[in-house]
Parts: sequence; structure tokens; C-alpha cells
Amino acid sequence: IDDPFPAEPGLDVYSAPDALDPEPPQDGNFFMNDPRTRAALHAPTSRNWSQSFFYPFGSDENAEGIDPSVEPMAFLSELASNSSAKGVNWVIYSGNDDLLVSHWGSELTIQNTSFGGTIGFTKQPSTPWFGDDGSFAGIVHQERNITFVLFDKAGHLIPQWQPSRALKFVREFILGDNPLGTVLSNGSVVGGDTGSPVVNHILPAEHNPIFTGSGTTQGSTVWPSATIAAWDRFLSTVTAVPSPTAADKIPHGR
Repeated sequence: IDDPFPAEPGLDVYSAPDALDPEPPQDGNFFMNDPRTRAALHAPTSRNWSQSFFYPFGSDENAEGIDPSVEPMAFLSELASNSSAKGVNWVIYSGNDDLLVSHWGSELTIQNTSFGGTIGFTKQPSTPWFGDDGSFAGIVHQERNITFVLFDKAGHLIPQWQPSRALKFVREFILGDNPLGTVLSNGSVVGGDTGSPVVNHILPAEHNPIFTGSGTTQGSTVWPSATIAAWDRFLSTVTAVPSPTAADKIPHGR
């Protein structure tokens, strides 16, 4: 994958912990175009697999994948409301280490979209879900036919970083009907929403290592606890909401 920030060596927007420079080769052509892989996937032999391609909308062959339609936000609430009313499920998922399409954007979009007669989720996504091996996999929340899943220790290409968890996600939440994280009519949440690792809408990852190396992982860095504590104290001050003053409470026009 081409680095969209070539001036920042070691910065991988697809996975925050990946500080390798240069990146290891990640060309899947040899595996995906292997006759054995094609046979297993029932893939056609008339075309070769490609990691990505431009799809020109309409008849403009130079569009390079740019959709000239109105932006989705203009009709998203109407679409989501109709989907919810008809029982059509949406599944939105993100990797916690993804800097390119951050989960913040997904959650913000959900919170500004009307579905099921209400704008956004009524509760913060907080319910843990676990892989088949019992390890913590991330957060899941389901409400009014919309499912949001956040993967722990995964970047933009989730199956690349967490293949077994990605498989369970598909099996349980896309093809299956696992109710974990569902908000019930009485306000309770299947699987609970207390004791969650989420802190201030953030799934902490400051104790996870940053991987370094040239072409392959050759080392890792974990910040000292004192450094992390100092950073947390700093963030608590710069993100704190100031208390209103007496002047702020004076009604306008007086």
C-alpha cells in the first residue's frame, strides 16, 4: 500500500504501532493468484487478483473512483431510518489502531444520524467482546439495527492484524445474530456496560508496544509508566471543560 505521507518515514496511517521504515513487502499477488488459492475461493482464472483498482462511476474513464453523487451525509439519516424501520441491519466496524479512518469518525457519524426514531446511540459503546481463544477482542454495541464493533490491536486492514478475531466477527455479528452489546427495551445491555476498559470514549492503548525495524520487525518500544502518567495528566488538563463563570450565566440582552 502506498504511504499517503511519504514525508513522514516510519508513520503508518494504517496501523499506529507500526513504525517500520521501510515497510516489509505486502504483495499478495503470489498467494492470491496461486491456482490452489483460486480453487479454494472458487475465483475465476480469467482475471488476476489485484489489491485495489479504480472504479470509474458513470462513463468517465478518468474519474478514478470519484463518485460524483451527493455526499452520503445528505441522505444518511433517511436511509438509516428506513433501514431501521424495515429491520435491515447495519454493521460498522473499526480498528483501534487505524489512523486513516479513525473509529472516532464512525462513532461521530452514528451519533449524528437518526435511526429508530432517535438520533445516535443512547448509550456509549462499552461492552467487551472476546475472541475464540477467550482473549479481549474489543468493544461491541448494538442498538436499533445498527451494530458498531471496535477491534483492539488492529489497524485499517483488520484481518491482516487480527485474522481469527475477524473470522469470529463475521461469524457472530455479520452472518450470525450474537446479541452481545444489544440495548434492550428496559435500558439494560446484553453483556453489561460496566467495568468496561473504555475511558472517556477511548480504548486505551498507551501500554501497547510500538514496533520498529527496517523491512522487518527488529525491536519494539514501550513507554515508561511515568511518561504515560505524565501524558495522561496533560491530556486531562487540555481536554477539561471549563466551568462556567458568573459572567457566562448572565442572559444575553441584559
